[in-house]
Amino acid sequence: MENHEDSFVFLPKKEFSNDKKTALKHIRFGNNSLDKQFIRDIEFISLAIVQCGQSQQDKIKADILLKSMLLLFFGHVYYRHRSDQCFYPFGSLDSFFNDSVFKHFPIAAILLHGSRVLIEFSSSIASPFMDWLIIDKSSWRYLATHGISALTVAEVVHPQSLHSTYKFLKEEKVSSAYAAINLVSNSITGLLNNTYFSLSAAASVSEKVCEAEHYGFDLALGGVGNQHFVSKKIIQNNGEHGHLYINFYQDLTQKKQSGLLLGIEQSAPGKSDQYGGQHDIYASDKEYSASGGDFFCKKPCLALYQNEYQGLTTLPFANYYDSLWNSITEETLALIKNSFDKCQSLLSLLPKEKSLDFIKQLLSGPAGANQNDFDELFDRYFQEIPQMQLKISTQDAVKSDLKDLQRRLKNLTSEKQQLELELTHLKTDMQRQVEAITTQQSEELMKLSEQLRQLAIEKNKLEKNNQQLTNQLILQREHLSQLQNDKNSLLLINRSDEFMQTVIQQMGWFANKSQKKNILLALQKKTREEGINIEKLTYLLKNFISVSLMNRYYFKHETHSAKACLLNLNLPHYQPLAILLELGNPIQHNNLLDGVSDNEIKKKYYISAKYKNNLYRFYQEDNAEKNQLSENRLSLATQQIMYQLGTKK
Repeated sequence: MENHEDSFVFLPKKEFSNDKKTALKHIRFGNNSLDKQFIRDIEFISLAIVQCGQSQQDKIKADILLKSMLLLFFGHVYYRHRSDQCFYPFGSLDSFFNDSVFKHFPIAAILLHGSRVLIEFSSSIASPFMDWLIIDKSSWRYLATHGISALTVAEVVHPQSLHSTYKFLKEEKVSSAYAAINLVSNSITGLLNNTYFSLSAAASVSEKVCEAEHYGFDLALGGVGNQHFVSKKIIQNNGEHGHLYINFYQDLTQKKQSGLLLGIEQSAPGKSDQYGGQHDIYASDKEYSASGGDFFCKKPCLALYQNEYQGLTTLPFANYYDSLWNSITEETLALIKNSFDKCQSLLSLLPKEKSLDFIKQLLSGPAGANQNDFDELFDRYFQEIPQMQLKISTQDAVKSDLKDLQRRLKNLTSEKQQLELELTHLKTDMQRQVEAITTQQSEELMKLSEQLRQLAIEKNKLEKNNQQLTNQLILQREHLSQLQNDKNSLLLINRSDEFMQTVIQQMGWFANKSQKKNILLALQKKTREEGINIEKLTYLLKNFISVSLMNRYYFKHETHSAKACLLNLNLPHYQPLAILLELGNPIQHNNLLDGVSDNEIKKKYYISAKYKNNLYRFYQEDNAEKNQLSENRLSLATQQIMYQLGTKK
C-alpha cells in the first residue's frame, strides 16, 4: 500500500491491505506507537523554546512556554481515570510504559494532545504569579470556548492516598453562542480599557467576586525556519504552527482558590493549522493534535485497526474537559521561579545544540520532580558551557598534577623512612664494629664512616626535594582558589548583562525611542567585552544607573528606567549586584543617587531636566551625526561625566 500523507486517516476500500500490521505502520504519522508521539512532542516544544525567533517578543513567548513546562515539571499532575472518574497521579501510568524508552509519561506530551491542565493555587499569590508568568499583558484573547468555575462541593483527588487533596475548581466548556457574545463584548471593552469584562460585568465592576482573563501566545512548534513534517511549510511564529492558551481565573475575595488553564492548540483563533484544520468559533472537530498526534480521549479513525492500535488512546484518560489537574503552593512557585532564572542563564551561555539537549532532557522527565532532580540536570549541562569546559579541563589537569605530587610525596616519605631505618641499622652495625675493631680494622672503620656521610647527604637531598614538593602543592591550591574566583566573576558579569537588559525593556514608551536607550545599550554592550573585571563592571553599573536617573522633567519625578533599576535591584535575583554596589537592603531611590554621586550638589544634575544635555552631549557626534552614538567617545564620557557635572555651578 502506497503511503500518501494526505490520506492517512480514511483509506479507500480498494487500498485495504490484508496485512494489518503493515498498514498500521503507514497511518496517522506513526501514531500507533507511544514512543513516536512522545519523541515528536519533545522535539516540537524543545525547538519552540530554543529556536523561537529573533525578536524580543518571540523570546518573551518562548519564556512563557518554558515557565509553563516548569509548572508541570515541579507540579504533581493528576489525570481523571475513565473507569471510576477519579483523579490519580501520572506516576500510576508507568505500568503502560514497560516496553517504552521513556518508562513514564513525559511532561512535553501533557499539553499537546487536546486537553488542558487546570492548575489551582492560593488567591494570595495569584497576582504575583500572573505578573511573573505573563510579562506581555497585550497578548490577551477575545475568544475562548473554555473556562473555569468554582465547584459547589470540593472534589477529593486520589481517594486511595493517605493524605487527602481537594480540588475546588473545574474546567468547563463554553458554548459557541456564549463565546460569540463574549467576543463582541470583549472586543468593545478591550479596545476601551485593555482588560476583560463581559457585558454584564462591565455594568457592575464593583460587585465582581472573580475575574477571568484569556491570553494567547503564538508558538513555533518545531522551531522557526524548519520545515513542517506534514504541510512542508516553513515553520513561523505566526499562529499557524501552534498557539499557547492561558485562562486565568482569580477569586477577588481572597477566600477561595484561583486557577490557571493551560493548553497548546493547533493554531490561533481564525488561523488554519498544518493538518488541514481551522480554529473557528464553532470549535470544529480536528483529526490531529498540535504535534500531529492523537487526542487523549479520541479513538483512532480507522476502526479496522483499533484492536491492534498501541497509541495514546490506549491510556485510560476519561474526558476531554476537566481531566488534568495540578496544584501549586507558594513554596513550589518560588522553586519554579528560581529554576526558570537558572534556565535563562544556562541557555544564554550554552551553544545552541547543547541548549536544545538540555530542554529535551527537561521535557522528557515525569511530572513531580524536586529541586535535586533539577539541580542534577542543571549542573550536568553547566559544565558544557565553553568557558567552564576550559576551566574544568584546567582544574582537572591541576587535580591530576596534585594527585601526582601527593603520590610522589608519599613515595619520598616512604623512602625517607626506609633510609632512616637503614641509617639506624648502619649506626648499630657501626657501633658493634667499633667495639670489636682493632688496630688492624681501622681501614674498614674509615669505609663505614664514609658510607654514613653519603647517607646523610642523601637524606638532606630528600628533605630538600620534600620542601620543594610542598611549595608546589601550596601554589596549586592557590591556583584552584583563583579558578573559583574567575567562575564567580563570570556569573556576576552575566547577571549584570541580564539586569541591564531587563531595565532597558522596562523603560517608558517615550524613552524607549530616545538617545537615552542608545546610551544604555552601549553601556550594556561593554559588559560583554573581553578583559572585563569586577572593578570595571562596578564602574559600568554606576554609569548605567547614572544615565537611568537622568530626568527630562522637574526633579521630583523619577524616571521609568530609575524605577526599573530600583525594582530589580531589590529582587533576590539581583542581590549580588546590590552588594557589589554597596547599596544596602532595602534600596530606596535616594540610595541610588548616593551610590553614583558623593554630595548633594551633584544629585540635582541627575534629576533635573535643566542639565540633561550635560550628559547626552558626551555620547553624541558633532553636528554632522548628531543622533549617532559615538563608540570612540563613550569610554571617555563614562570616565568624565561624574566630574563634569559636579563642577557645574
